[in-house]
Amino acid sequence: MFALPFLIIFFFVTNEFTELGQYVQTDEQFKNSLFVFLIIFLAVIFCGCFLCFSQIWCTTNNNAITTSVIGVLKSFLQTLLGLFFYDAYRNMTVLSFVGILINLAFGTYYTYLKYIEKESRIQSSLNSSHSDTINDTKA
Repeated sequence: MFALPFLIIFFFVTNEFTELGQYVQTDEQFKNSLFVFLIIFLAVIFCGCFLCFSQIWCTTNNNAITTSVIGVLKSFLQTLLGLFFYDAYRNMTVLSFVGILINLAFGTYYTYLKYIEKESRIQSSLNSSHSDTINDTKA
């Protein structure tokens, strides 16, 4: 939504609205498919809003590491579904398969390292606050 005002200004500056209006008036097929386009366009907008909402909801209910892990798994699932739904697996070479595996393995490994780093920071802060509490009670 942030880019929408800039996009509208760009359309006015480049005279796109006038050209679109001329195209709509002359092309009968465009008039017939406008309703289908609007339905698909609204569905895409709804799905995008739902995706943003679900990511924010996941982050607020869990933590950023969980969202990151889910993002890695989602990307892997998208890759697999794309391969099979669009018949891309027929054109896959060993190099493409190795690339997908490397992407999954190191994406997961990076997320794991970030998780370990965060856990060690939490543990060290708990240890330091616990030692401060013990020192305060001794004094």
